Amino acid sequence: MISRIFRLPHLLLAALLLLASGIAVAQAKPDYPLGAGDAIRVQVFQNPDLTIETRVSENGSITYPLIGSVDLGGLSIAAAEKKIADALQKGGFIRQPQVNIVLIQIRGNQVSVLGQVNRPGRFPLETANTRLSDMLANAGGATPGGDDMVVVTGQRDGKQFRQVIDLPAIYLNEKTADDIVLLGGDTVYVHRAPVFHIYGEAQRPGSFRIERNMTVMQALAQGGGPTARGSEKKLRLSRKGADGKVVQSAPNLTDPVQPDDVLYLEEAVFYIYGEAQRPGSFRIERDMTVMQALAQGGGPTARGSDKKLRLHRKMEDGSISQSVPKLTDRCCPMT
Repeated sequence: MISRIFRLPHLLLAALLLLASGIAVAQAKPDYPLGAGDAIRVQVFQNPDLTIETRVSENGSITYPLIGSVDLGGLSIAAAEKKIADALQKGGFIRQPQVNIVLIQIRGNQVSVLGQVNRPGRFPLETANTRLSDMLANAGGATPGGDDMVVVTGQRDGKQFRQVIDLPAIYLNEKTADDIVLLGGDTVYVHRAPVFHIYGEAQRPGSFRIERNMTVMQALAQGGGPTARGSEKKLRLSRKGADGKVVQSAPNLTDPVQPDDVLYLEEAVFYIYGEAQRPGSFRIERDMTVMQALAQGGGPTARGSDKKLRLHRKMEDGSISQSVPKLTDRCCPMT
């Protein structure tokens, strides 16, 4: 008698555990979307011979006695119960069937997360309302080189589904509707972020990620700005057009940067040679005159004279013009 009394708490604990597991399944039941690989038990009241345990196939269907193949993929459990009941009734097999579906294993509903994420792979839908942001969190979020735009593909209502979602806009612009609920078989893809390239007289030439609404000025800042020999006034932009041809231009600092833009910082220098104290190349200063340029070179030697000065300037067509400049002329106009 005493041993039975001591066994009662253990039996009660076991019963509570079974009840808790039943409650967990029931909580997932109302709107849980069935997907490929889900293991289910289908029962019909007072028809035990129609009780089966099966797994939803890759195409979202099961084979059920009397009615054959039934497509349940993407349906909630309640909708799947109704679909089987309607088929049994319309087929004349049971007058008023009461169908009950129990989830045995919720493992068919997995989502693939690919591309520029920290932990790519397949992840289970642990709840019925797993959203895009939740799944990306499971994958460790996007890498620093990942794009803001996320591509979600899958099936909805038996049709191919594809949606491109601006992830930051969900929070920055309160587009909460874009944080969509994922279904089993969905694929989330994070592409590499678009980049621009900068080379020439930049402090840090290379390729950089294009940030949201980035301007040419901000792009130059990413490259550390021009070197001592460079100038933003000598900036050139190469951009591929819709026809595939590359067009070169002199951009404004407020112009937006587009994917695969190439920024080139030219040298902003002039050269002095001949009978100068310090022949060589020098940085062009703003509004510099010929006299100031000569001063950079230390002026003429004892054998030279500013009266014998010649200016060679490269024209837009590539030709070289020669002239005798005045000391007050602008030495090196920068575009």
